[in-house]
This record gives sequence, C-alpha cells and structure tokens, in this order.
Amino acid sequence: MKQNRAVYGCAGVVRLLSGYYLVVLTSCCFVERILGRAVFKATNFGIIRCSAPGSFHAMSKQHKRDEARYLHLLRASLVANTKHLYFVHGHDMSRNCQSQYLLCRPRCSIRATLLHKDPFRNSAECEVVSRSKSGGETRPYGLNDGFKDDDSVTVISRHRQDDQWSLADKSFCWNRYAGEMLDNIASPEDYMGPSVRVLLLPLICGSFDSFQDAKGNSLSILARTSISRFGIRHHCRGSNGEGEVANFVESEQILHVKYDVKHVTLSSFVMVRGSVPLRWSQPLRDLSWNPKIIFESEGNFSVTQRHFANLISNYGRIKVIDLLSCQGEEGMLKHAFRRSVSALPNQPNSSVQYFHFDLHRETSDRNTVALESLTSWTKAEVSDLGQFMLASDLEVSGCETKLQNGIFRVNCKDCLDRTNLVQSIIARSVLQEQMRTMTGIDIDFRNRCKGAHKVLWADHGDRISSQYAGTLALRRDLTRTGKRTFRGLLQDARTSLKRYCRAKLFDGNAQGSLDLWTSQYLPRRTEDAHLC
Repeated sequence: MKQNRAVYGCAGVVRLLSGYYLVVLTSCCFVERILGRAVFKATNFGIIRCSAPGSFHAMSKQHKRDEARYLHLLRASLVANTKHLYFVHGHDMSRNCQSQYLLCRPRCSIRATLLHKDPFRNSAECEVVSRSKSGGETRPYGLNDGFKDDDSVTVISRHRQDDQWSLADKSFCWNRYAGEMLDNIASPEDYMGPSVRVLLLPLICGSFDSFQDAKGNSLSILARTSISRFGIRHHCRGSNGEGEVANFVESEQILHVKYDVKHVTLSSFVMVRGSVPLRWSQPLRDLSWNPKIIFESEGNFSVTQRHFANLISNYGRIKVIDLLSCQGEEGMLKHAFRRSVSALPNQPNSSVQYFHFDLHRETSDRNTVALESLTSWTKAEVSDLGQFMLASDLEVSGCETKLQNGIFRVNCKDCLDRTNLVQSIIARSVLQEQMRTMTGIDIDFRNRCKGAHKVLWADHGDRISSQYAGTLALRRDLTRTGKRTFRGLLQDARTSLKRYCRAKLFDGNAQGSLDLWTSQYLPRRTEDAHLC
C-alpha cells in the first residue's frame, strides 16, 4: 500500500548503473542553538529509485550485483562512515560569521541578531508533516522510517521562499556533488517554475556544540570539513594538483553575549587545520605500524604555492604552526614542508609565517611544561591576528565592528590529536581575549564558560577524529584536563590499536563509499571495490 513519508529535505541525487537515486533526509535530532536558531544533526537517510522499474530488470546479472554493491556503499557513506552532519534554517552554517557579515545579505542572521530584527520571525523553524492514508498524523523530528519503491514523499516547509542552497559555500557542503546533480537535471534553462533548490538542504560535515545559559549567552564551537579532498586517513593524504589538502577543517569559536535588551555583542575567531600541502602518501598494502612516507618528485612547490594562494585569498595572513616530529619519516616531511614554505614568493605584510613546535619531543615523559610556554606565545599571536566582533547599541542605532585579519594553520601528520590539542590551547587564549574585550560579562557565565571550553574542544576533536580515522582522538586527557594520566595512556593504546585494525581491514570500503558520494565515482568491478 502506498504511503506518504515525511522527509526533512533533499540531499541530492546519485547516478548508478540503472539510473538516478534520490537521497532524502528522514531523521534528525536537535543539538543546540546558534545565535538563537536551532541546529539539527542528520541521523538517517532514505534512498529512492527514480528510474523506471524496467531499466533495473533489464540489466544483466553482473550489473545487478554491481548495483547492489553500489547501493551498499552509498548507504554506508550516508550512515556508517559520515556521522556528524548538521543543518539549520535561518543561518548559513557553511560560512563563518565574518564572511556572512561582509557579504551584506539582507537576511543575514548575523546582522539580524545584532539589530534585534528576525527576518524569519514567522518561519523560524522547518515544519515537516507526514500523513498516511488512514488519517492526518503529524510526527515530530526523529522519524526513522525507510522507503519503498511505491512510497510517495511529501515535504512541507515554511522556508520555500528562501534558497539556502544557492547562498551556501559549496566547498563546505557535504552534499555538494549530489545537490548540484539534482539542480542540473531538475532545473533546465527553459523551465520557468519554482527551482528545486528550495528543497535542497546544505549539510555541513564536521562538529557543532554549544554552551548556553538561561540569559541567552552562548559559547559555540563549529567545525566545517572541506568536501574538496574528502576521505579516510591513509587513503587520503597530502594535496592534489589544485592545492586542496586532505582533512581540511575550518574551526570557529563564537561567543555571543546579551548585556540587556539594547546591547548585544558577537565575537568569533577562525582557524584551520589541513594535511601538509605536498604530494605525499603512504602505501596501503603495508602491515607495518608506521608505513613509509612516499613523496612525488615533481610539482610539490607549485602545489604548496596554490594552497597558500587560496588561503591568503580567503583568510588574509597565515600563521603556520607545524607540529611534525623532527625524527624519522615525519622529519623528512617536515623539512620538505619548511623548504616549500620558505620558497614561496615574498608577500606584502609577511602573509605566510612558519613556526615549528615538536610536540612529541616537548611533551615526552608526560612533561607539560612546554605547553605553558606555547600558551604564552599564542596570546601575543592571537592579539596580532585580531578577532571578528560586532557590538550593537540601539540607543545610537549602530554597530561597532572589528575584523579578523588572518588565521592559524595548524597541522601534524594526521591533523587530529596533536593539532586539536594545540588548537584548544590557542582557543583558550582567544576566549580570554574575547572576554577581555567584552565589558559587562556576568561573572557566573565567565566562570562556567572556562569550564565548558575544555569539554567543547575535546568533543570537537573526537568528532573530527571519528570522521577521518574512525576512532576518538588521542591525548583526550590532556585536552580535557591539561594533564597526562595513566588512564589516558591506556585509552590511547586501545585507540591506536583500533586505528591500526581499521586502517588495514576496513578503511578501504569506507573510502570507496565516500568516493561514491563525494565525487560520484563508481568502482570498475565489484571484486575491486575494497581497493578504492
């Protein structure tokens, strides 16, 4: 029997052997709020075949087996291997606060928050209703139903007039390729009706969490993972020819404070992480604990140059903090990276600055004294880069604006554990600077913010690590408490063993499923799918 099934938006379409498949969001849960708007996490998807039934039945047995394999990979990429997908209505999660503000959009949620005018007042949330033939049942968020070929889909949204898809930064949209394919096939040039873009939902892969108090003050940590070179550790390393690096993540720390009805201040600070921008990799068929690093002999300097040219264009000044070890294979990678950066053409105002800190050596034997000197160093560098800040005062009908003029680019080999620890140290200095420049912050909120900050950044690191390595982050005790503990060392040993097993046994299938979703790539033969 046919039934109407509720969906919360379209993620796009994927083309397999028998034709197109529509991917829709069928389940989500509330996470927290960002600038007063609800943030939801996607938890399940439905896949609907759009081609005629005869096209599937007409395929050969081998093609049907391949189709089943591709569908399995597609479901894995939607649910199993990409677990942290977020969306929000009325706020562009794909762009940081400063970028949104400088675009000067009339419906910019940043300007609306500071001016106390909500352009979405009558349509702040998305309403999705599911009705079956037997009656008019309305279901809340959390629907977890599957789809059959004879099911029909009804999407009811209060945001039909708002084209979030066109406004989003596609480099940080996890469903970029699937959404663009649906847009291309459903909106021909001679079609004058409503665009399918109003149903496309920009999904951000990364991390989001927020600490809120009863007065509406909040501290939020938001991470956006670039889709340009998306993959799994060991299978996705270094840079491609365009300067796009693996595991490139933009992290933003947002502090939103309401003094009273007439005074609101918003502050944000952005930094990025990303793999070493060289052409390098590690052999996949190698059972050693630490596989050899392989460099490509030609084109590395041009790759590094393209990468930093893109960063300077998007963010301004770049302060590179390289955490690679000076010994062994990492030492070779570190020296190659440093040579490439030093060979960059001279830029005005020292656009690229390189700093090295061997975290492994400096924190050996559970010694954390070196982290204190790193903290002192970051305070001066944070002040040099500034921060984005908007302070509104309705009595004088205006806003005071400050801009961030550069970013930190932090990396180690995997850009996970050491990177997250150092970024959390930088973020702690940023929080102190944010609170120093914001007068009138409640003492209770200030103290509670400092305690919540460590937890937010530790959870932030766990989510990025689970996305790229399939496990929680290492050095979690150091990020959460500032100390190395024996229990933390045991936990790191278990996590390292789990990473090794995943890398040798399961990451091939995980990479194949992500390739299918992020670049519409189909493995040639079913028996070779585990090699993708």
